[in-house]
This record gives sequence, structure tokens and C-alpha cells, in this order.
Amino acid sequence: MKDLLTRYARSAYTVFKQLKLKGLITAFSSGAEFSQLIKPLGSRPLILSGHPGDEVMAMGGTMAWYGKLKAPVAVVTFTAGRRGTNTGRMSKSLGPKRRKEQIAAFGVLPVEVHPTYWDLDERFPVTEDLIFQLLETVDEINPDIIYVPSLLDIHPDSQALNRALVSVIERLPSPRLKNLQIAQYELWTPIVPNKILSLDGYEETKQKAIECHESQLLCRNYLDAMLGLNRYRAAMLGAGNYAEAFFVCSAKQYVEFLNIRPAPVIEMLP
Repeated sequence: MKDLLTRYARSAYTVFKQLKLKGLITAFSSGAEFSQLIKPLGSRPLILSGHPGDEVMAMGGTMAWYGKLKAPVAVVTFTAGRRGTNTGRMSKSLGPKRRKEQIAAFGVLPVEVHPTYWDLDERFPVTEDLIFQLLETVDEINPDIIYVPSLLDIHPDSQALNRALVSVIERLPSPRLKNLQIAQYELWTPIVPNKILSLDGYEETKQKAIECHESQLLCRNYLDAMLGLNRYRAAMLGAGNYAEAFFVCSAKQYVEFLNIRPAPVIEMLP
């Protein structure tokens, strides 16, 4: 028992050091007051997705909302998702299947979606070529808001995606950054949000879009997980029956936040 308590104390101390609590409080509080949105932010949204379906599961309701605003949504999917199996082993045939599922899900949403596929393998490295490719994409689309998995998301691909985006932001000219917002969405890891958007009226549409990802629903019950999270957000934050939550900040604050974020404590299984 004594050895167990000693190991626990050491682990807790390590976590505390990783959290860099003072820096995190500064990052969360800098220009980040909580508010309930009456509509999605921005008119030229770009969504960065680690795997086919991440975007719909995390923010399918928000995507549908953009359709009401007649704002096209650009989605860049980094990997083909070939390891999205029960065992985590690669399946070459799964990549094309997941793309078809993603396209079907986009067809369910009442919004114009412009998808881009990079077909990388999971656990991809952040290379100069990848950074330049993302920089070109951002330059072409010229988004006023970029949606990205949370900086605290435990999935390695989410972490790599964020590192790539930070490198891109650091290379953008200052005038381009002035009105650029970064919205972190929650997927593998719930976040501390500062913006919430009610999905009431779009929850069934989101459900149907998620159901298009049959291959992934065979692995885990993502449908109940994500809609359950949406119900929780709405109930606890007073936003109807279903809601999606985000942490939104300026591009500059996002870069500063990456530099002080804690190292992931939980390690994903291969």
C-alpha cells in the first residue's frame, strides 16, 4: 500500500508540473469570456479533421448551422483513417470506405461542403512539406475561423495537427492574423469551453450524419458518446436540449496556448 501511495504521489506531482497551472489560467482567461452563440462565428470556416468523420461527430450540428447562413464549409481531412479498426491494425480497404462514409455524411448535412483529402497515415510526422501544404490551403481559402481539435486532445494525430497549424500561423503575415479566430472542438477529450452553440433543430441531422460512418460505429459507440456530450453541454450550460462547445480565441492566443499546454497524461492505444 505504501509503495502504491508513493507512486500515486509522484504521478500527481508530475501531472501538476505538466499543467503549468498559472500559464493555463492566463491562457483560458485572456479575452475568452463565456457566451452562448446565437449562430456560428465567421463566414469562411475551415475545419481541420484528423480522420474521416471527426468533424461530423464533433461539430456536425455547427456545420449544419452554417448551411442556414449560406456559408460554405471547407474540410481538410489529414489521414485516410486506415487504422480505424477494432485492433488498430492498418486496413488498406478501410481508407476508401471511410471516404465514402464521410461523403455520405456531408450529403446529409444541409450545407455546401468543400472537402480535401490528404490520405496520410495515422501518427503522421509534422514535416516542412506538410506545413507548406497547409499554409497553401489556408492562403487559398482565407478563412476567418479555423476549427481544430483541442490542444488538450489525447489523440496523437490531433496533437500533430495542432503543431502543424501553429507553424502555419507563425508564418502568416500580421494583417492576415488580425481577424482570424481559432475554435478548438472536443472529440477524444472534453474541453473547458468559452463558446456554446445550441443544436436544437439539427440534432437529428447530426445523428443521421454520424450513422453514415458505419465502419466506425462497429468499433465504438461514437453516436451515444457524442450526442450524450451534446446533451450534457446543453443541460449544464443552459443551451436547449443539445449543444456543441468550443474554446475560441485569437490566432495569437492559440499559438501562446500551445507553448504552455500540458503534455498528454493519457497515452492512446496503438
